[in-house]
Amino acid sequence: MSAPALPAFALIGFGEAGQALAEGLRGEGVDRLASWDILFPDAEKGEPLRAAAGRLGVRVATDCVDAIRGADVVIAAVTASSNLDAAASAAAGLSAQQFYLDVNSVSPQRKREAARIVGDRARFVDVAVMAPILPLRHRTPMLASGPAAEDLLPLLRRCSMSIEGVGADVGAAIAMKMVRSVMIKGLEALTQECFLAAQSSGVEDRLIASLTQSFPTLDWAGMADHNLERMASHGIRRAAEMREVAKTLEALGVEPLMTRGTIERQQRTGDAKLRDAFGGKVPLDRRAIMEALRKARKDEPV
Repeated sequence: MSAPALPAFALIGFGEAGQALAEGLRGEGVDRLASWDILFPDAEKGEPLRAAAGRLGVRVATDCVDAIRGADVVIAAVTASSNLDAAASAAAGLSAQQFYLDVNSVSPQRKREAARIVGDRARFVDVAVMAPILPLRHRTPMLASGPAAEDLLPLLRRCSMSIEGVGADVGAAIAMKMVRSVMIKGLEALTQECFLAAQSSGVEDRLIASLTQSFPTLDWAGMADHNLERMASHGIRRAAEMREVAKTLEALGVEPLMTRGTIERQQRTGDAKLRDAFGGKVPLDRRAIMEALRKARKDEPV
């Protein structure tokens, strides 16, 4: 008896996440993949995205509705501020048997708003991506919630996706990620601030030695390299996510005091455009990153 056919996928948004998922799914044998990105029509900005689609064997659609035509699973992986626009663009072309996965890092409230936009046109599933999409791609750990989540899981696991159901309530999956991000993105911001001050005062090596004495299981130098690279590469996107985290905390009755500082430091780092300063790829080198950040900020405090 032959194995069931793998589902057809449509990717709404073809940035880093969309491309990583497409590459992973193609590696599993998924041969029906289409994509749409609002940058596709742009001659300059869309060219690298269209080229990536061609390299990965992904059909470049003419619009959002064209992309989702014939798909079993529609994955919306856009910027945090665009998840409602993506749902509205897709709604007209969705059908009742399709799954619509919102994998964006937004508040539970915005997931529920997106679910209302999709309505009964498709089976909406709130998906939270719980680790960086690279290097694991489609195997990155994910959580799923919503009335249709349990029906979706076998379909995605057939494609070797690592996904766990966390209930029937839309917003339950992303709530876990939002709360986790208080710590993960907050530690990044705290690390940057600490090491900037340590470098300025000439005590960086002593700081690492002292932290290692207090927490001997942690590689503080390596962690600083990693955390500063993440902020330098993705500060704008992380700041947008943390604004959603702040909304989540407020809805839970928790004042986002620390999170507001995280937003500011992530945004400031993103505004410095350090990726451009390093020719498109930020090194895992905290000292080079801090030097570039100071240069970008010029006479302003870092």
